[in-house]
Amino acid sequence: MTFDIIIAVLCFPNDPTKNMTAHQMFVAEQTDRYVDLYSVSSILGKEKRVFGTEQYNYVTITAPENIENGFKVPSFIDCAKVYRVFVSPRCSLFNLVHRSISETLKERIQSRIKELQEKGKSIVYNISENEFCSWNP
Repeated sequence: MTFDIIIAVLCFPNDPTKNMTAHQMFVAEQTDRYVDLYSVSSILGKEKRVFGTEQYNYVTITAPENIENGFKVPSFIDCAKVYRVFVSPRCSLFNLVHRSISETLKERIQSRIKELQEKGKSIVYNISENEFCSWNP
């Protein structure tokens, strides 16, 4: 069984407030050592950022695509920031709320991620398994 979107509690390493909250994350890659997650957020209130000078970093998901893929509101994925969670067999992502998205949307996101990585515009933030599991018991 595979899934593309999970809801997990994260303390984002690049968030100065260190606010921990449940957040939708796109699962870009999963190996037996790590999982690469990308933040999914609502566009509402972030329009200047999403459609501004850094817009190429984002994949936007607007109507009707957002509704067809289970997003309640127009959303975006920041494809320039990867949150790499180191995992072992004791850490099961299947225990988290999860769902799949369309192949078309998944391919569009993966393509943008690959482009940004090739251009050296991808930032990796590492999260330990202990941290992740303590936030998501």
